[in-house]
Amino acid sequence: MMHLYQKYIGLLLLLASGNVLAANTSWVLTEDALVEKVYHESTLLTRQQSYQAQTDSMNLEEVSRFQPIWKSKIYYQDSNEKGLASFMPTFGPVYGFSTGVMQKFSHGLDVEANFFGDLTSTTDSFIDKATRTGVNVKAKIDLLKNFMGRIDQAKLKSSQLQIEKTEIQNHMDMRTFELEMRKHFWSLVSIEKKISVANKLLETANIQYEDSLKRQKNFIADVSDTQRYKAQVADRKSTLYTLTYQKDLILQQMKQFFPSLSNATIEMGDYNIEQTTMAVLACVEQIKSYPRTPWDHTQMDELLAVIEKDYAQQKKIDQSIAGADLALESKVQASGVDRGFADSYADFASDAGIGVQIGLVLDVPLGSSKKKAEKAKHRFHYEQFLADQKETKATVEAQQSQLTSMVDTLYASMQNYDENNETLLDNISRMQKKYKQARIDVLDLVREQDALSQNALSEIDAHLAIMHILLDYFKVFTEDPCSINQLYTQYVKKGA
Repeated sequence: MMHLYQKYIGLLLLLASGNVLAANTSWVLTEDALVEKVYHESTLLTRQQSYQAQTDSMNLEEVSRFQPIWKSKIYYQDSNEKGLASFMPTFGPVYGFSTGVMQKFSHGLDVEANFFGDLTSTTDSFIDKATRTGVNVKAKIDLLKNFMGRIDQAKLKSSQLQIEKTEIQNHMDMRTFELEMRKHFWSLVSIEKKISVANKLLETANIQYEDSLKRQKNFIADVSDTQRYKAQVADRKSTLYTLTYQKDLILQQMKQFFPSLSNATIEMGDYNIEQTTMAVLACVEQIKSYPRTPWDHTQMDELLAVIEKDYAQQKKIDQSIAGADLALESKVQASGVDRGFADSYADFASDAGIGVQIGLVLDVPLGSSKKKAEKAKHRFHYEQFLADQKETKATVEAQQSQLTSMVDTLYASMQNYDENNETLLDNISRMQKKYKQARIDVLDLVREQDALSQNALSEIDAHLAIMHILLDYFKVFTEDPCSINQLYTQYVKKGA
């Protein structure tokens, strides 16, 4: 019994260790690996598939209105009512059936063909099992709103345009998501650089604090100097904690979009800052060289073209809400009459009688509610189209015009950071000598060191801002040929 218990405990420990190992799997984060995950297993892919399926289903639903429909019915009727006059019989029982196919065409034509039969008797048996069997063909042609299928064609084109719009939008959304994830990656790189700087500053602060303790013991420095250095050490540690928190927050945000990483430990992989910097510079110079807004580098123009086409179709559809409707209806029937279905069918087959019916059907809405609805619908689609058009053009033009000035400003600030860094280093070197000579207060030295720390961190932020601005630019100009922007293509071609 004890042996079985030990085996059971061992099995539980084995399973538990397996779970721990599974939970502690690690993944090396590089820019390439991240982009590959974006196009192969991000949750956005599933969401986009649902959007595409919804659009496809709506289109198929619209197309299905024009598929043939088989219609059948069978009925029975009887009555014991009195006739309105002595010479008017009361019919009953009556048996009947019809079966056939109806087809709605996208050119404003509805056609229906039926094979039918009905057997009729009267309650006084004057008519006994009089039967009519035959076929009829009905047709209806719209002469006003849907003439030649004007509205039907507009609805079909609109539903097809929605598919095109969804495909373009999905691609743009996927690129936006990819570029946003890459911004996260470079934010992590930036945080790593900041942590490296902060660690060096902490190391310096610790050395100064230890030195101040020795100076205090030797009565060279007072308690306030030591406490100031101690506060500086605490401040440096606080900066490190903040940076670590920022890093964990970004990693958490990334994990939300990749199920396989939800329990994984993410480790930063290799990256080449110098190579990336050169690529960014080349890309910015290339963008600056464009004489005008490169609309051929964006899918916004394709999206705008689809929106314009859809608006044209929506105008046609909206015009069908109000106003009179006129249709031409016709019916041709061939039938045979005799006693019983078999005999009436034989009569139909050998000597069918032909009947024709033709007429106009006019529907005129009374009141003004439909006209108001039509105007409201038209205004909604017009304002929506106008807003999409203005917003799209403004986004493209603004992104192109602002990128150059923003990057130039950041480059200028980076040069200023470099100059400021050299100045601060010289000042700190001189002030350290003066402090040891008791010529300046420790507070002045610490302030200068804090300024150097802030300058170093701000310079890293400026580098990151340039990368973010460029990646944001590619969210609009998704087809720009810059090498930084083309990273995704190798993964899309693999079927992402």
